[in-house]
Amino acid sequence: MRSRTKKLLSVLLAASLVLSFNSAAFADEAADEAAVLSAADDASTNDASTNDADAKRIMSGSIAITKGVPEVRVSQNGTTEAKEIYSAIIENMEFNVSGNTYYSKGNRLYKKSDDSVVSKQFSYNSVKISLNGIRQAGADLKDAKGVEYTDNKKTILKDTRGNQLVNYTATIDNKALLPYLKDCTTVAGDVFLKTCYSGSVSEERVTFGDGNLAVLVRYDASVEYRGKNVSPTSHFIASDNDSVSGEVDGAVGVSARLEKKVSGNWVPMDGKKSESYYWKDTTGITLKKPKIYNGKRVGAYYESGAPYFTIKVSYKKKQMPNDLLTQEQKASLKSALTGAKFTFTIEPRKLSTDMVTYNKYETGKYYVKKFTYNSAKNTLKGNMQYRKLKGNKSTLNVRKAKNVGKKLSILSKNAYESKYNKKTDAYFEYDSNTKEVTLTGVNGYYGTAVINGDHVKIK
Repeated sequence: MRSRTKKLLSVLLAASLVLSFNSAAFADEAADEAAVLSAADDASTNDASTNDADAKRIMSGSIAITKGVPEVRVSQNGTTEAKEIYSAIIENMEFNVSGNTYYSKGNRLYKKSDDSVVSKQFSYNSVKISLNGIRQAGADLKDAKGVEYTDNKKTILKDTRGNQLVNYTATIDNKALLPYLKDCTTVAGDVFLKTCYSGSVSEERVTFGDGNLAVLVRYDASVEYRGKNVSPTSHFIASDNDSVSGEVDGAVGVSARLEKKVSGNWVPMDGKKSESYYWKDTTGITLKKPKIYNGKRVGAYYESGAPYFTIKVSYKKKQMPNDLLTQEQKASLKSALTGAKFTFTIEPRKLSTDMVTYNKYETGKYYVKKFTYNSAKNTLKGNMQYRKLKGNKSTLNVRKAKNVGKKLSILSKNAYESKYNKKTDAYFEYDSNTKEVTLTGVNGYYGTAVINGDHVKIK
């Protein structure tokens, strides 16, 4: 008999944000296939916004929006509040006005150059957002389905199980709140919906024998795609409350210990609260390294063909003096683990401008040395690869930068759209005026990143 529990982290993105949405944000004028955030029809209800001279003065003339890479954690019941998605989108945006860049957080407007507050009452109601389609992470945009809601006012999205991308468009067209606005760009992007277990720890207890013995397995509920097979790493169970890290990185951290039931409670079989890490114990029981299946596929634990791992066990046939289990119990443990599958989620990896570096010693980012753009062939050549620090076990505190995963496979937008290729990681668009290259993540990646024109050679 097996039981499964999930430990949900209580961190919900933007749950504590102070929002100033008008009722018109969720009025029936929203398009049938889009949730529209707008207060143009009822600006007078927001006195703080209409009386804010600083916001009116700054957000004037022509505004160019730079979209970010927003993400939201979904709820356990399969629904997500639209306002959480709107907040994530807006708080990842940058507004470029008259040579200056601004961003919004909470209900304030900040100047990016020094993070100073330039308006304490900047209204979200100035931004119009349409949610146009939802698809599984890794799926092409053409496979997106219309966004569905639980109510006519379109305030709550349904069927949001996580590991999904919601396509949106956004612009500023509210001259009732920003009377000096001349025009504004319209941007399109994706919001990544994380599963409710993202960044948390999964726990599964596999019972064997008479049902009063078990192996407790704790592991990362979600890991990040990195262009190659996900690998398992080991974690010690430090205590009952501090087990595996729950960090979303490129590997599944797994810990395990043998337990027994005493007076209805599960306790470590060896009586210890810590260091109960069982890949091999002194009595000859060996839990082998987990074997991962579907580890090169972006997918969630609830999907068909979901990523999962198994654990095999071996043991000495001869009974040892200090054995925790009898030979029959060891055989039962082996049988129980043979049929056990531990499912997890592989999330797409984020692409964003702030994750691009031109310094090979800066880690936790994508390193770009130089791209060469061929204008005649519309091709882009060059390497772009994620880097991290790698430790050396034999030398104290020695770390060096290391490439993680494969180099990104990049095609032009036209080439990608004309022939959909699942091996493509991103498509690019070249701006002849700025010499910049904009990358858009696809398949195992999401978001956009701008490559500085100084690092693009024209051929």
